[in-house]
Amino acid sequence: MYKDKEQNAILNEIKRVLKPGGILYINDFLLNHDKRNKDRYEEGLAKYHTYGVFELADGAILRHHSEKRIKEWTNQFEEVEYKKVEYVTMNGNRSNGLVYVGKTK
Repeated sequence: MYKDKEQNAILNEIKRVLKPGGILYINDFLLNHDKRNKDRYEEGLAKYHTYGVFELADGAILRHHSEKRIKEWTNQFEEVEYKKVEYVTMNGNRSNGLVYVGKTK
């Protein structure tokens, strides 16, 4: 799911079903600033109207997120942990990522 509306609906449903003090765990990708990723973000912006969205050769549509977007996701939760990490993708590329743990307020 790459659209804000779809992501928001999922997070709202998660918050609805979690009991008080329930834990939310997010492990996802942040925006990268290298030429390869910037080029594909620009292509995705033209096609999908959202910066950070891009297509893989097999047709999969993915999204890397800004930290601002992550804050929008998590503002309904009490932060327990937020950590930036670096992943190595299946194709051997390095990519920025995050691990977030929060709980319902």
